[in-house]
Amino acid sequence: MSVSLYGSGQTVIQTLGTNAQYSVTYASVSTGGSFASTGLSVTITPQSTTSKIVIYVSGSVYNTTSTGGCITIYRNGTNLSTGGTVSGMMGSPNGATGAGNCIFFDSPASTSALTYTVYAGSTSGTCYFGYDPGMTNSGTVSIVVQEISGS
Repeated sequence: MSVSLYGSGQTVIQTLGTNAQYSVTYASVSTGGSFASTGLSVTITPQSTTSKIVIYVSGSVYNTTSTGGCITIYRNGTNLSTGGTVSGMMGSPNGATGAGNCIFFDSPASTSALTYTVYAGSTSGTCYFGYDPGMTNSGTVSIVVQEISGS
């Protein structure tokens, strides 16, 4: 079943996603200025090379130092953010817990299997994805991908 998007002539072809309950140790990364995988990923095989992929990520981001932490999305091992080091899309401010929610649009021009993985990082300290020290030692994180027909 496809759903036509209002006024655009494009349709949602498929939607895939996953949730995970992360513990402190599972989602923590000490990266020293680069990104490391959180282990949260989903694989989708587009039906057309003209399709667009929309990626939604939700979860909290916390860093142990005042430099903050952030997340980004990798497709098959390649960072989709324009920055190669920690300059990701969303993150935590100055040692506090921040929203690690982001939406990213990708035009992969492929009908091969694509794996989208959430990476986290910070310039110093330890970055936690799916963890809020003010609440509990774990939290739910999600990634959802949608294939949208091209026009």
